[in-house]
Amino acid sequence: MTPLDVASDQPQRGSQACTTPLALAGRRLAVEVASDGVRDAMSETARFRVPVKPCHAVILGPANGAVCQQGQPLRLRGQGVYLEDTAPELRDLSWASDRDGLLGSGAVLEVVALSPGDHRIELTAGAGDRAGRSAIRVTVVPTAATQRS
Repeated sequence: MTPLDVASDQPQRGSQACTTPLALAGRRLAVEVASDGVRDAMSETARFRVPVKPCHAVILGPANGAVCQQGQPLRLRGQGVYLEDTAPELRDLSWASDRDGLLGSGAVLEVVALSPGDHRIELTAGAGDRAGRSAIRVTVVPTAATQRS
């Protein structure tokens, strides 16, 4: 994974403090300045790097444990969140079922052809070593016509 530069922003307890990240040659320092009103103090950390985190997959719907009729549309909604970015991941999303395999891709996906039974529906957000996954359980109940045949 590619490392990401970060800096701490936690002020010292019991003092007024300001933490400022300083960019130096592609890395950052955390600099704290504290004052008790009379004296000022400043400290710097050594430069440090933290590995980039994978995308956090978020399933917005349906709820875990949802039940639907076979043949009725099931609307899957989700997104990815990169902790380093402010914009959600809406493009690199894929959905799969442990029973029926790949279901499709996208932030919103309507699935009609799920087989009856319990499914583990998984959303994969992001790509490569930055991909993150989240899953829910969905039960598809056979229709009356399916039960008779």
